[in-house]
Amino acid sequence: MATIDLGKVAFTHKGTYNSGTTYEDKDVVQYTDGDITSTFVYINSTSASGQTPSTGGTVNTTYWSLMAKGQPQSLNANALKNDISALALRQASDANKTGYNTETSFVDVFQDNSNVANLVSTGFNSGEYMQVSASSDSSVTLQASNYQTYLDLNNVSFMRDGSGADRYNPTISPNTMYYGSSTGLGSQNAVVSSTEEATLMGYLFAQNGSTSQYMIDTNNSENRFNFALKAGKTFAPTSFNFRWQNGSGSFTSQNLYGVDSSYSATELYSDTSITNGQDNTNSFSNSTFFPNLTIRTKHSSTNGFMWDYLRIGGTMREIGQGAGDGSFTNNAITASSTVTSMGAVITYEDNAGTNALNTDIVLKLSADNGSNYTTATLVATPNFATGIKMAKVNDVTVTGGTQLLYKLEIKNQVVGSKEARIRGVALQF
Repeated sequence: MATIDLGKVAFTHKGTYNSGTTYEDKDVVQYTDGDITSTFVYINSTSASGQTPSTGGTVNTTYWSLMAKGQPQSLNANALKNDISALALRQASDANKTGYNTETSFVDVFQDNSNVANLVSTGFNSGEYMQVSASSDSSVTLQASNYQTYLDLNNVSFMRDGSGADRYNPTISPNTMYYGSSTGLGSQNAVVSSTEEATLMGYLFAQNGSTSQYMIDTNNSENRFNFALKAGKTFAPTSFNFRWQNGSGSFTSQNLYGVDSSYSATELYSDTSITNGQDNTNSFSNSTFFPNLTIRTKHSSTNGFMWDYLRIGGTMREIGQGAGDGSFTNNAITASSTVTSMGAVITYEDNAGTNALNTDIVLKLSADNGSNYTTATLVATPNFATGIKMAKVNDVTVTGGTQLLYKLEIKNQVVGSKEARIRGVALQF
């Protein structure tokens, strides 16, 4: 009877793979690729040696089949750092946090421009991003005919008293300022509704003509009218004009404040002398641009009042998308010890067109206060949010030092066809 060679019909365990060993069909080995040890079975009909089962995670499928994939034997530190950086950016965005640093990182999502420096043809936009920008200044008087062009009617707050920065914050709800008898919006002595604040602001700019009715009724000695400029606009007031209609009794002052993005107020003018029916015109020197304005009306005791015909003159600065190249850095972060390796995660938006990493958006890192920069190679990661992209870089070798900077260069911008907005930076060190 003829003998038929069926070949090997069972697996043969050969232990750890050895490049000098000749393997044949159904030999099984363990092999460590990177930090992952897996099990492979030899599948080629021709015996061979020197055929590595896997390289860089890619199986050598001509000779081997993956039988059982192992797990990483060590922590992927960079992946962990990148996840923490992305989480920090998300938390800062959700909490509207300004830039901050820890022992090993710095995070900024551009709630304001307090942590950016060395701006070259770039600017901060109150929409919470940095961009290549172009600015223009023009003489403007905010008045009844144009205030809606420049003021953000969604960020208006009429308040009494208040405390701290909230007293000057146009984004929060009204704080029990009462309607007077002439508004036609709510019943007298009712609390001003947030849905009516923009309408009530229109009363301030209009020439209402009434000297006998009160816009704000007796309930408190101090009231504030807070309003914000539209995104991309700031204003440097130099005149403050209004007509006092009624309520001069126990009057103390009518004040104009410029308010920065952190709602810190600077008094620009205080008018301490008014009479009913009087048109007050006041001018003063100021060159500081503000994104918000506050008017405070103060009496020495509770008193209803009415004023209108508001006119605030000054210089309007409008910052918009620019063309060409620009750059900016952070304010230097002081590390506790010498740093020779850095990384980063950035978030950005293609507002128009597509911006190529490392060509249109270039990141450079320095640990010696900018004396030497190393150009990083950014790698795209999954999107941070809808419409917001994210990129990372790890283990960039830099000249040793303790003064840490990133430098972002935004290049090749064309208005309407290529517009990058940098939304956040998490620096790793």
